[in-house]
Amino acid sequence: MSIGSKLFGTYSERQIKKINKTVNLYPSADLCIFSSFDFYNVAQNIPSLLFCDWTYELLLRKRLKLRPHYLDRKSFARQSEVLENANWVISLFPNCSKYIKSCTPGANVYYLGGVVNKNEGLDLSPNIFETKKNSRKILFVGGKHYIDACRLVIAAINKLNERGEIYELHVIGMNENDFNDISIPKNIFFYGYLRKDNLDEEKIYHDLLLNAHIFINPTPVWGGYSSTVEAMLYYTPIIVAPYGDFVEEFGEELDCGVYNDVYNADKIAENILWVSKNPNYITMCNYAHERVKNNTWDKYIDKVLQILEDK
Repeated sequence: MSIGSKLFGTYSERQIKKINKTVNLYPSADLCIFSSFDFYNVAQNIPSLLFCDWTYELLLRKRLKLRPHYLDRKSFARQSEVLENANWVISLFPNCSKYIKSCTPGANVYYLGGVVNKNEGLDLSPNIFETKKNSRKILFVGGKHYIDACRLVIAAINKLNERGEIYELHVIGMNENDFNDISIPKNIFFYGYLRKDNLDEEKIYHDLLLNAHIFINPTPVWGGYSSTVEAMLYYTPIIVAPYGDFVEEFGEELDCGVYNDVYNADKIAENILWVSKNPNYITMCNYAHERVKNNTWDKYIDKVLQILEDK
């Protein structure tokens, strides 16, 4: 059975009934908002806005590089029908909005720019440039699906240590026992998953971002957009892969770090040194912050409200 048949098969009929039941409970509602591209208010008595990242077809073909099964193609068609019938479709990423438009020309699709998960009430040190420049803390954020990239960064840190270039690597999202098959040096630190609704864990996360010398996630295809832009908000230069959506938003040449275009430990080590020893390091810190400082949720919602008012 294909991925698509599991995700979008008979389950949709049950969901449609659930949607209709919920809509009937709130007949005075002005809008149905769906955080997926799989469903809309079929009755159309209340308009639908779909808000999500990417379609199933883009996930399968572009990100996972899989050949679709015929049942997947049925799922593509059903999702396209949903996209065409929804009143508004908003994708979080520019390339996905273009992909939707190319595959489903009838979709009323928008891309409203990037957004940072935390940028209200940000508590930053007045000495943040000095703190970051003098730090040797490299920050990696990502769950186990980023483990291969993290292994390469660990290898890169080891290579630098052997050359007398001593850096620390701090890893959020994974634990040391996820790497039982390799030797972990003393200057690699693991924090597991940190919850932002836990004050103690949120403080650890904040302090790590505040003191990070460089943020790194060199995973090809998709390098953890949300954590990257949050690190940028904290004035942190970045090392990421030149994946499509990131390049679309921030350009083919980074002014706030460097793209890692060769996926091996030697190149990653080289890029760490390039950023760390760059005479324009503080300028990169400032560019990182400037690029994302206005990407607040408040401003994003204002854009959403504007397209609703322009209907």
